[in-house]
Amino acid sequence: MSSGPSKVSKGRPPSDVWCNHMIQGNMQSRGHYSATCSYCRQYWRQGRPQVLSAHLANHCKKCPDDVSLYFAKIVRKNLAKEEEESADEDESDYPNKRVRQTGIKNFYGGAFDGWTDPRGNSLWAFILLTPSRKEYLLQLEDLSKNSHTAEYLSKVINDIICKVGISKIVAIVSDNAANVAGAHRLITNEYPSIINIRCIAHCTNLISSDIVKVDQVKCLVKRANILTRYFKNSTLASTWLKEAIDAKNIAGPGQS
Repeated sequence: MSSGPSKVSKGRPPSDVWCNHMIQGNMQSRGHYSATCSYCRQYWRQGRPQVLSAHLANHCKKCPDDVSLYFAKIVRKNLAKEEEESADEDESDYPNKRVRQTGIKNFYGGAFDGWTDPRGNSLWAFILLTPSRKEYLLQLEDLSKNSHTAEYLSKVINDIICKVGISKIVAIVSDNAANVAGAHRLITNEYPSIINIRCIAHCTNLISSDIVKVDQVKCLVKRANILTRYFKNSTLASTWLKEAIDAKNIAGPGQS
């Protein structure tokens, strides 16, 4: 495994991403190499350090927590520098006219969610959403030592809002768990300008869960499962089904 460029030029020093986190491939252009993630094996034809750092911080599911946190700090620092440099860019880059009218050029949305890892730790991620629809992991916290009450979560969220800048946060997105909804209400009461938005994916999941509890739908799902098991468990039936799909030119996820 290569931990850095074979020849160090007189320019900027090699990025930390090459230190055991990325496998360096062939040189694609001067100073730029192909890259493969050491954890999930994702490949980039030209591995740019900013992209690789964002992958380790936000996207790699097999990246160790300490590595992810380390690169999250780097990404956050780069984001702050990038947004500062772009403060004077043309307002036409911003799609939301109503937000432009507020006079705030650098505005953000915030999203947060929590989950339990295989070790039983309660992890919470706080993501910053930029006007260009980029997502950055702003903070990843282990909150296992604290009770996740609405008051406690609102305090954690409030600390992050203050770090970013109260005037720069226009909305917060999360699921609708009781404690999270309570935290949202407390934040909205304190900062009326911040919009409380429910996660559409979570809402869709809740609606779907209610729908499948209806007796008629239960019956339909049960019969569909019987058919699915039949074709999966029978090689001959599976072959007939594939031939019928090909003959009828049926396209879609059902082909698999």
